[in-house]
Amino acid sequence: MLGNLLKLIIVVGLLFTGLYLVQRYIFDLNEVLEEYLTDIPIWLSYLVFLVSESIVGLLPPDVFIVWSERTSNPILVLSGLALISYLAGYIAYQLGATIGKFRRLRNYLNRKYASHIISFNKWGGILIILAAIFPIPWGVICSIAGLMKFPQQRFLLFALTRFPRFYLYAIALYHII
Repeated sequence: MLGNLLKLIIVVGLLFTGLYLVQRYIFDLNEVLEEYLTDIPIWLSYLVFLVSESIVGLLPPDVFIVWSERTSNPILVLSGLALISYLAGYIAYQLGATIGKFRRLRNYLNRKYASHIISFNKWGGILIILAAIFPIPWGVICSIAGLMKFPQQRFLLFALTRFPRFYLYAIALYHII
C-alpha cells in the first residue's frame, strides 16, 4: 500500500510539473481561464461542480480551484467549492447506498466480490482519504463506499479530508499559474 501511495504522489507531482510546463512554454492558462470562466455566474459554476463531483468527477476540481482565484473573494469561493465537494461526496455515497438496495444487484455483488467487500470495509477509510486528497475519482469512491455499506459516520469523518485538499491545491496552483 505504501508503494501505491508513493506512485500516487509521483503522479500528482508529474501533473503539477506538466501544468507548470504547459503554463510556461505552451500557452497561458490564465488567459484561457479568464476568457471562459469570468463570465459564468458563481452559482452556475457551483451547480456544474456539484453535478460533476456527485456523479463521476467529469471536471477536475483543479479547474474550479484555479477559477476561484479569479473571483472577487477567492477564499470564500474556494471554501464554497470545498463544501460542495464534501456534500457531493455524500450525495454519491447515498446514490451508491440506494443502488445497493436492489436485491438482485446486492446478491450478485456479495457473490462476485465478497472478499473485496470485506477488504473495503477494513481499508475503505484509507481509500476515502486518498480519494479526498489526491486526484482519484471522488464521486466513484464515494458511490462505492455507499454501495459497500461502509459505515456512514466513518465515511463522513474520513470525507472531511476533502477540505484541506482544496486549500493545499489552491496554494500550489495559485503560485504555479
